[in-house]
Amino acid sequence: MNGCEECIVYQIRHNMCENEECPGCGKETLIWKQSEFGTPHMECSECAYTIGVDLNTPCELDPVFNKKLLIGIEPQAELPSKDIIVTMAKEFEMNSLQIRNKLMEGFSTEVSLKKTETLISFLQDNKIAYKVEDYEDLREKYTFYSECGYPYSQMRFYLSIDRGQGKAK
Repeated sequence: MNGCEECIVYQIRHNMCENEECPGCGKETLIWKQSEFGTPHMECSECAYTIGVDLNTPCELDPVFNKKLLIGIEPQAELPSKDIIVTMAKEFEMNSLQIRNKLMEGFSTEVSLKKTETLISFLQDNKIAYKVEDYEDLREKYTFYSECGYPYSQMRFYLSIDRGQGKAK
């Protein structure tokens, strides 16, 4: 399922919008456009009548973005390097000794979706075993996110993760 198909930004980019009647000239020449800043608006091709729009896109309304996810770190047979432990301590908001002990025992914590995405990248890069309950990769649900350009899209944080900037270093 592509969650973007119901979004006006997606529809504009894929020429899926029908012309509507313009309140200015009365002709069916009012069309959706996306500004250079990425925001959608309607504009008449006949009389230049313009309508600004305040909207909520499907990704903005998706409750998954507000949900906390439970991430579990498996007990580690071999501890990572001190640098990785220090970085993990910062990411999990603990001190180095606490995270070291937690790594030996295993632990779980609730984190936001954005934090989960950052942690997943970090944990995978450093070969640390983990599990996330009820995880849904929203890049699969909102496949148009990298081309969208809508400045208020909830999916924008994935762009930095995809470029490697969202990973804990």
